[in-house]
Amino acid sequence: MFGPKKGESRANGRRIFLLCALFLFFYRPAPTGAATLTSSGGWVAEIGASDLIFGAGSDLKDSYLSPIQATTLAVSGCADQSEEWQIMIKKVDQLWDSTHFTLAVKLTSAGTGEDVIIGGDTFQIVTAGDTLFLIGQGDQSGITVQYQLTGVSIQIVPENYSTTVEFTITP
Repeated sequence: MFGPKKGESRANGRRIFLLCALFLFFYRPAPTGAATLTSSGGWVAEIGASDLIFGAGSDLKDSYLSPIQATTLAVSGCADQSEEWQIMIKKVDQLWDSTHFTLAVKLTSAGTGEDVIIGGDTFQIVTAGDTLFLIGQGDQSGITVQYQLTGVSIQIVPENYSTTVEFTITP
């Protein structure tokens, strides 16, 4: 049943086996670890009369910074410390004025673990589409980020503006 058919040579059987062996040699299965990302914290910027540059009749400060540890991220479940991952960011607006406001995020601490984290050194604008924020390896906890809001003005209609920053991990 496994030998050559009547009229075939063994060479065809060997050729098929060789091609299968090459396929298995070049095929690498996906990593078995399933890195997961958790986050905690956030930031609410309350802007009012105390933020007027020169008091009544003047404009508001243009830029606001969150505390440096506004959000804490943790990566866990990696197969080992060499497993690579990427953290993507995007914002999901509830009520937001994209014409005026810009929200940016920056890494403030790589946390504890392998400390193999690349990116996030400067404020990066958060958009509605997924954007690469950080690249790292292995389990890592205590990764902290800071937010920056710009474009605020007294000319903008007062409202409770809101957006959510989503952090997503990919292998």
